[in-house]
Amino acid sequence: DEEDPLLLFGDGQHEACLGEWKNERLQVLIRLQGGRLILESGKKELVLSDIPPDADAPRPPPAGAPGEWSVADAATPEAPVYLCRVMGYGRDTRLTLEPPKHKGGNFKAVLRRTEHIGLPDPDPALGRLSGAGGGTAGES
Repeated sequence: DEEDPLLLFGDGQHEACLGEWKNERLQVLIRLQGGRLILESGKKELVLSDIPPDADAPRPPPAGAPGEWSVADAATPEAPVYLCRVMGYGRDTRLTLEPPKHKGGNFKAVLRRTEHIGLPDPDPALGRLSGAGGGTAGES
């Protein structure tokens, strides 16, 4: 779309998961191909599908709500192998992959965007309000 080339203002939440993610043991790429979300890791490709909202869930989901997708082999999309979630903002954004509840297991991979790895954490003092003298409240 020429008016929204980055798909920032679409009605779906899939843009939250797009991109390269990694941790110390795993690296994945999530891309949009032919209208479907594809998770690629090594030579394996899996398909991400939106999880239908609960009947009681607000529509649309509130801002900041985690995006969730089921992850399955394209041949068996009705049998998810992972649940994928994206939570957080900026450098605190995390993607998690874990088995669906019906499969059990305690495996949970937490990945960060590759462009955020190696960046220093922001200085927490920059976010605090300072007093008139430039120091923090309670300093003398």
